[in-house]
Amino acid sequence: MFSVRYNRLRQLRLQRSQIGERLVPATPDAMDPVENIADQTNSTEDEMFVQQLFDLLDDDLELQAYLLGRLSRATRTDMKSDNNWDDKKYDAVQKRFNRMISKLQSEGALP
Repeated sequence: MFSVRYNRLRQLRLQRSQIGERLVPATPDAMDPVENIADQTNSTEDEMFVQQLFDLLDDDLELQAYLLGRLSRATRTDMKSDNNWDDKKYDAVQKRFNRMISKLQSEGALP
């Protein structure tokens, strides 16, 4: 669970990245640009992308476990303890995962 302060700072960072720094206050009759920012919550397309990625990794259970850990925002220590990995094994799986994603993107299997 994130703090209120963290969420507010994250919201401000998102606003700055989408619309830039607001130098003057918005006029009351103008549309607030914050309302036009795309929704950052998970969509059906995100779930389909994750399922596609999970299916592409079906031959490697370690990569699937790493993907599930990343999706659940598990820490490095949590993922290591859940999968009985040491530091070296975790680093190897992480590198394999990154290489696999790069390969799939270059082949056009992933957007």
